[in-house]
Amino acid sequence: MENTMSTAVVERKTDITRKLILFACNHGVWVIFFLIFLLGSGLVPGFLSTYNLMNVLWGNIPFSFMVLGMFIMLLVGQTDLSLESTFAIAPIGGVVLMTKYAQGIVTPWMAIVICLLVGVLAGGINAVISVYLRVNSFLATLTMMLVLRGIAQYLIPEGLYYLPETFIALGDETVAGVPLAVIAFILVAFGIFVLTTRTVFGKNLYAAGSSETAAYLAGLNTKRIRTYAFLLAGFLAALGGLIGSGRMQAVTADMGSGDIMMCFAACFLGGSSMSGGNGEIIGLVGSILTLSIITNLMNLVGVNPFLVKIVYGIILLLAIIFANVQQDIRKRLLLADMAA
Repeated sequence: MENTMSTAVVERKTDITRKLILFACNHGVWVIFFLIFLLGSGLVPGFLSTYNLMNVLWGNIPFSFMVLGMFIMLLVGQTDLSLESTFAIAPIGGVVLMTKYAQGIVTPWMAIVICLLVGVLAGGINAVISVYLRVNSFLATLTMMLVLRGIAQYLIPEGLYYLPETFIALGDETVAGVPLAVIAFILVAFGIFVLTTRTVFGKNLYAAGSSETAAYLAGLNTKRIRTYAFLLAGFLAALGGLIGSGRMQAVTADMGSGDIMMCFAACFLGGSSMSGGNGEIIGLVGSILTLSIITNLMNLVGVNPFLVKIVYGIILLLAIIFANVQQDIRKRLLLADMAA
């Protein structure tokens, strides 16, 4: 009897320890966030001001939508390098039609819809090339990144400014002092949280990313799942571009240029991996806030712009190492459960 009770206690303690390790593994980025936040508040004057903290949130919302798109892609074991170009070409497409090629016909509201549809179209093209023509997603979207950026530069080599208030409202207006962009991100992030944790489709995303073969044998249409992932990622990048154009009150051909590497960094810090099937939206939000604060601290301190690129490179490397460690811990816990 005593031996049975002792065994039960040991098993319970082991289970609790396992859960704590897994929790720390999935949400360790929040520890990093709070440490950097405390460091910044104690050492950098003006960091805790309401104006600065609001700017940190507001200024990084467009980038955050790109990160959400990459998060969806990594869930299904794919990548989409073209998100940074979709970020630019989507609002450019709407604005160019509204102000040049269909002036007087395309209203600002129609331009917003066109912007989002361009993002979905870009995702659809990526899906056809990668999913149905079986071209590696990295190579397929690398090509699309170059093509879309080239189209953007051809359409508006010098940018377009003084956009209608309706078109820029989502990135420029506030409600009770809170930017609409921040509200939009909270709603979308919550929607993706519900999608990935409370719906069959969300479970299918994880399944398709964990093992395409196993998901297929289980009766899942992995091609359709990955196609939806590409479409959703394109939509999110376009939404980010729309908000970014509102924030700048303009559209330029270089919007989002070079941001895709930091999208990877944010996803890896948040628990995602290149192998697919990993990551949670809670960790992703923590990684976005962490990177936003790091960027803000460098601006406040006045770090040399050339050194900023070095810092970003180091962050990306550390994020990759962090993701590998997380994945290794998950595998060891899984093997320990199987052995038990």
